[in-house]
Amino acid sequence: MAVDSSAYVSLDFVKEYVGDAGVDVDVDELLCNLINNVSRSIDSYVGEVFYIAGYTEYFDADNTDRIIPEHYPVNLITSLHSDEDRVFDATTLIDSTSYVIVNKIYVRLLANEYFENGIQNIKLVYQAGPSSVPLDLQQACAEIVAWKFKEGRGGGDLNVQSKTRTDSTTTYFGEAIPKSAKAVLDRYKRLIAC
Repeated sequence: MAVDSSAYVSLDFVKEYVGDAGVDVDVDELLCNLINNVSRSIDSYVGEVFYIAGYTEYFDADNTDRIIPEHYPVNLITSLHSDEDRVFDATTLIDSTSYVIVNKIYVRLLANEYFENGIQNIKLVYQAGPSSVPLDLQQACAEIVAWKFKEGRGGGDLNVQSKTRTDSTTTYFGEAIPKSAKAVLDRYKRLIAC
């Protein structure tokens, strides 16, 4: 298995981070799986992806001149339709010269045009996402992969905070990932309005 193109770190980066650039090839597959799984876990935890991806969204229009897609930064509009019948064929396609992407956050119609009132009558097909993974997020991903790799390869229980030999007391952190990595992920966590 190889590292996915949407993974947040490379195999070489993780090997260097782990401190064993000469790690045997037999663990490459394990590391690749960890990198891919941790990258997707970050997506789930944060509520966003950090690579360019394609999306299709439907909007209720309310006589406004703009729509705000869920994902950002908006890089490209593939198509934009306004159709009260929700067929979204070529006759309902809005010409690309009739709208602009503003600050890579929302789409605005030009020339005093407005989206007509309707329920799910606007269809937007677009691409969004950063062109590169933020460096602190790469670091956090590498930390989590290294944490899981070391723990799984007999590096000890990395969740142990302290051990007392005389009475055999063990205290655990209770975290599944390093605190420093969680702090980075929390900065990117998307707030969802209920």
